[in-house]
Amino acid sequence: MNKCAVCFSFVVCLVLAAPLSVWAQSHAPTVTPQPTSLTGVTVAPGPIVAITAAGSLPAPAVGVLHSPERIYLDLAGVSSRTSRTPGDGELVTTVRIAQHSLDPLVARVVIELNRASRYHVNTSRREAGRLEISLTAPVSPGPKESAPAATPPATAADPPRPKAMSPSTERYISRVQQALNEASALQSVLRDLDRKTAVAPDQFPLAQAALGRLRGVLDGLHPPPNLTDAHDLLRSAVGFAAAALTLASSSAAEVPGNASSAAAGALMMFERAQAELQKAPSKKLTAQFVGRQDGW
Repeated sequence: MNKCAVCFSFVVCLVLAAPLSVWAQSHAPTVTPQPTSLTGVTVAPGPIVAITAAGSLPAPAVGVLHSPERIYLDLAGVSSRTSRTPGDGELVTTVRIAQHSLDPLVARVVIELNRASRYHVNTSRREAGRLEISLTAPVSPGPKESAPAATPPATAADPPRPKAMSPSTERYISRVQQALNEASALQSVLRDLDRKTAVAPDQFPLAQAALGRLRGVLDGLHPPPNLTDAHDLLRSAVGFAAAALTLASSSAAEVPGNASSAAAGALMMFERAQAELQKAPSKKLTAQFVGRQDGW
């Protein structure tokens, strides 16, 4: 074979190989990375709460809630099953983990306390899948020496009056509170699912009906600007509750883990909505439904 024929054959091979290479790259299987999953929580003397995971953990978003006192950590891109870990018996009451949000994926760890506490989050080992939260109860101040009584001013100023609630805010809160108080069947089922307690089949239609009424009320309300966050949280809670009921009612056996996680997410959302509603001036909710008696 002469040199021209050899060169021609080589060029033809290159031309044919290029499309094949492009085709192989375009049809290569796409590997979707699996989210990091929480594997457990431990409470050591100190107390120190250690969170472990199968994979690298993100830097957490940390916040504090009151009545009762809690510290929470939100972990973006992390999955979790609902679980509960006993505390140290003194400062930490319980540590709970649950799937706080599905889209975006966020796991939440809540440290329940029996009194307010200072905390420090150690993230030095989060790449190895470990976070540590050190807790310290504030020292109560000692008795103060009695100071001489101050002479009252000649004319005492009137105490500041609380800011009045607008009519639209009062109407919205009153309607939402009524709807939540009428949803006792939904409340009962969500609590049972959160605890992975079997639910009687005849309870699901009652819970679905209560959920439908609650959704209808929220769809028909236009929240005032200062309560849009609370309204969005309530809508999210309804979505989680609907998912929990659907997942649980489709299983004839024990409560599935994903139904329990969805129920826990719904209850947390209801509690966060209550916190937003409580910010409205001169108005407090009875908390008959929103928030759970024994936790989130």
